[in-house]
Amino acid sequence: MAAFSGRRSGEKKKREKEKKKKKKKKKKKKKKKKKKKKKKKKKKKKKTWEGYKKTARHYDAATCRVQTRGAFRDAAFFVFLLFPLNHT
Repeated sequence: MAAFSGRRSGEKKKREKEKKKKKKKKKKKKKKKKKKKKKKKKKKKKKTWEGYKKTARHYDAATCRVQTRGAFRDAAFFVFLLFPLNHT
């Protein structure tokens, strides 16, 4: 009988330890993340006509921008009209 009761008492101790562990566990509080401040973008000043006097042929007054690509494209198209590819 003594061995039997000893085994039972061991199981009881295990159960008590498990109960204590369950009691000890607490929910961890989540840390709030700090919001990063957004940097304000600096506005670029649009150049006026005086700034483009040297490159006047590329300046487009409607969009207030210099059109380098557009000017070259127009020139290429003009050359294509003068010398068409399908002449045989």
